[in-house]
Amino acid sequence: MKSKFFPTDLLILLYLVFTAFLILVFHTPSYFWPLRFTIHLFLIFLLLLFIHYFPPQLPGYSFLRHWYPVMSYPFIYQELDVLNRFFSVGSYDGAILVLEDFIFGGQPSLWLSEIFQHPLLSEYFHLSYFSYYFLIPSLGFTLYFKKRWKEFRLFVFSLTACFFFCYLIFIFYPVSGPYYQFEKIGPPLSGYPFYTLTHFILGRWDSVGTAFPSSHVAVALLVLLWARRFERRVFIILAPFVIGLIVGTVYGRFHYAVDALAGILIGLAFYFITPRVYSALAKRRFFIP
Repeated sequence: MKSKFFPTDLLILLYLVFTAFLILVFHTPSYFWPLRFTIHLFLIFLLLLFIHYFPPQLPGYSFLRHWYPVMSYPFIYQELDVLNRFFSVGSYDGAILVLEDFIFGGQPSLWLSEIFQHPLLSEYFHLSYFSYYFLIPSLGFTLYFKKRWKEFRLFVFSLTACFFFCYLIFIFYPVSGPYYQFEKIGPPLSGYPFYTLTHFILGRWDSVGTAFPSSHVAVALLVLLWARRFERRVFIILAPFVIGLIVGTVYGRFHYAVDALAGILIGLAFYFITPRVYSALAKRRFFIP
């Protein structure tokens, strides 16, 4: 019988199993864990059912089959500020602040916006930070609708591995970041459309403790690198936004500079490592390349 698994399915299943184990073993007494643990088991069962038994002829099956990992990222992300409480009573911002002082002689997340106080520059950085939500679809939809299946699957595998690596760091080493440690940027830079929109989104859907490393920077750089390899036109369009995001994540006081540097290193590492891992998995009879 031909396998129905993609290599990315393995990553999703392993992450769900591992986090279910954490919930079962390390939950705090005050945490109502049975429901969340049951949800994890249900998701594992549902995923296996979907992969093995859903008929490919169903309308929308192909789209859901290829895109469900990407659609799962926000929901998995929302759980992190619960999971990291199992291992830490606070955050490790103090250690990051010491490192910032050692490397930069101060806090770039504070002085960048104080030195470069121009509303247009601020809006460019906030727009770039907001563009994060469109980076993955920009390249993903291009590859998907061109039916470049192998490139698309490698792209999603690389993203998923990068996200989950960052998520595991967030669980065991939570850092809240300057967004929670310092005052937000004020006049004359506040109050403009993309400033307001970005802070609105973060205020409602951010998970506390997910600052180090910057998954925004890691994933944005990873998307840009894959765009350079697969779709040069998409690369040219995305490059100004990714560059603005990397700087803007510090300028806007969303991340420490160390977070961004770590994100750059992780993005580069996963760009070079994941193709080899994917290729090794795809050669096995258990997976569809």
